Amino acid sequence: MDIGVLLNHPAGIGAAAVLLLGLSAGVVWIRRRRLTGHDSWLPLWRPLMWLAGWLALLLGIVGIFLPGLPTVPFVLLAAGCWSRSSPRFHRWLSEHHYFGPMVRNWERNRAIPFKGKVLSSVMMAASCAWIFYRFPERWWAGLGMSAVCLAVAVWMWRLPTA
Repeated sequence: MDIGVLLNHPAGIGAAAVLLLGLSAGVVWIRRRRLTGHDSWLPLWRPLMWLAGWLALLLGIVGIFLPGLPTVPFVLLAAGCWSRSSPRFHRWLSEHHYFGPMVRNWERNRAIPFKGKVLSSVMMAASCAWIFYRFPERWWAGLGMSAVCLAVAVWMWRLPTA
């Protein structure tokens, strides 16, 4: 699959919008919960977070095969979305044979293994370089991807090493 098609595809934009909506609702909900102590004030909270969890997991699975799309952050985002909206799906993800160790290690230690940090950084740098090489006319996409990858790398390296 050509990444240029994904950059211009309406479904990709829609998926990003749903994910952004879910994340925004999550931030608002957490702030509201801290102030009031109430569990949920938004009637559509649980369905939106459930949908955002599935979308994040789908993007994580696609990220296994598509360079430039990380897997672990999306799996952790799915776990976070489901931790409050659907205990059943959160338990399923935590016990999954492939994704479960990532989720459990994150929830217990908030740490990333050194090998994972190095591999993630190398793959993000290689993906960014590939985007610039393959699509020089879409330099703005490479620049945006590089900014996101740099932010993720800085965040990741500031975390404890498992």
